[in-house]
Amino acid sequence: MKKSVKVLCLAGMLMGTLSIQAFADTIITNINMKAYADAEASMEGGTPVAPVFVTESDQYQIVGIEDPNEESTNFKSPRNYEVTLSAADGCAFASGGSVNVYCENAVGINSKKRDDEEGKTFIVKVRCYPYYKFMKPEVTSEEDPLDVGTKTLKFNKQGAAKIEYIIEYTDSYGTDHSVTGSTTSSSISLTSYNKAVSDRVKESDPERQDSVVTGYALRGIGNAGDNPNTVPSDWEYIGLDPENYDEFVLYDSWSDKFETSEGEASGGSSSLSGGPGKGLTRNNDDITLDAGKGPGYNQTLVQQAAANQQHTIVSNTYTWVQGEDGNTWYWQNGQGQNATGWIFDGSNWYMMGQDGKMLAGWFEDGDYWYYCNEQHDGTYGRMLTGWQDIGGQRYYFRPEAGAPMGSMVVGRAIIGNHTYSFRENGSYVGQLD
Repeated sequence: MKKSVKVLCLAGMLMGTLSIQAFADTIITNINMKAYADAEASMEGGTPVAPVFVTESDQYQIVGIEDPNEESTNFKSPRNYEVTLSAADGCAFASGGSVNVYCENAVGINSKKRDDEEGKTFIVKVRCYPYYKFMKPEVTSEEDPLDVGTKTLKFNKQGAAKIEYIIEYTDSYGTDHSVTGSTTSSSISLTSYNKAVSDRVKESDPERQDSVVTGYALRGIGNAGDNPNTVPSDWEYIGLDPENYDEFVLYDSWSDKFETSEGEASGGSSSLSGGPGKGLTRNNDDITLDAGKGPGYNQTLVQQAAANQQHTIVSNTYTWVQGEDGNTWYWQNGQGQNATGWIFDGSNWYMMGQDGKMLAGWFEDGDYWYYCNEQHDGTYGRMLTGWQDIGGQRYYFRPEAGAPMGSMVVGRAIIGNHTYSFRENGSYVGQLD
C-alpha cells in the first residue's frame, strides 16, 4: 500500500511540473521600438512636439508615453520620454538588466526597469529630440525697409540660428531684381538695394530713378544645438506675392519632411536650407562610428550611444561610402539606403544620381545647369559656385542660397556692383558698365 502511495505522489509531482512548464510565460529579453514624427500633431511654430513611439511586436505593446518636460519650450536638447510597455498574455518581461532595448531615431536609452513582480509592465526612459517648427522672424526695424533712406533691415531671429531672405528691388534703371540668401546675423544691409540717385544725375538723365527695395521675405532655419528634427518657419512676406515663390517647400504637416507612423515622408526639401550632416555606417548588423571622409573630406564625429551593447541610430543621419572601384561615392544612411538628388554633407552640396552614385561635371536639373567638380583634388564632386574657368570658357554660378545656389547664369546679371553679360550656353561675354 505504501508503495502505491509513493508512486502516486511521484506521478502527481511530475504532472505538476509539466503543467507549470506548459503554461509558463514567454520571457521578453529584447524590446524594439521606433520614434516617429506625429502626423496629427500641430505645426504651430514655437511649440516642441513629442515623438510617437511604436512597435510591431506581438509580445508587448506601448500603453503610455509621458514627457516630464512637456511645458518646456527648449527644443535644442534631447528629452527623456517615459515609455510604458505592457506584456501580452502569455508573456512577461525579464528583469531590467536582462532586457536589451533598442529605439530607432533615439539618441539613447537612459533607464529601463520592470515595474511589477509579475513582469507585466516595463518602463523605459528614451532620450529623443522633440520635433520643432521655428517661429517667423519678427521685424524690429524702426524705419521702413521699403524706404530708400533705410540702410538696414533688423529682425528678431526667434531662436533660429540662421535667417533666409528674399529681397526684391528696382534698380536705378527701372529693372526689377530678386536676391536670395541667408545670414546668421540679426540684420541685413540694404545699402546695395536702397540707393538714392542725386538730383544732378536725374536732371542729366530723366530716366534714372532711386534704387529701392520693393518687398522682402524672411524665415528662420537651423538651430544652435544638434536637433535634427526641426523644420523652417513659415515665410514672413512684406510687399511680395507668395505665389511668385511657390518653388520653395512649405511645411504644412510633419509628414512633409519626416517619416511618420502614417507612412513615408514626402522627401521634400527646401531649395534654401541644408541637409543632414552626421554619419553612421552599418557593418553587417552593427552600427559603428564613421569619420565621414568622403570625396570632399568632411570630418564628422558621431556620438555612439551604448547600453548593454545596443547602438542607436540618429534620425536622418548619413555618411559617405566609397564604391568597390574606388572612384564611386554614395551618401548612405545606417540602413544602407542611398540618397538621391541634391545632398548637403554639412559643408558642401553634391548631386546623387538615381542609382545613388555621386555625379561630376555638367548636368541639368529642372530649368538650370550646374557643374560639380571633376578634378580629384580633394573637392571632387562638390558643386561649384561663383566665377569658374571650365574648358577654356568662363562661367558664373550663383553663390546665393535659393537663387538657386550653384545654377549657371545666362543673359544679363548684376554681380557685386557691376552688370555682366553671358551667352545662352553660360559662357562669359563681358562687363556692361
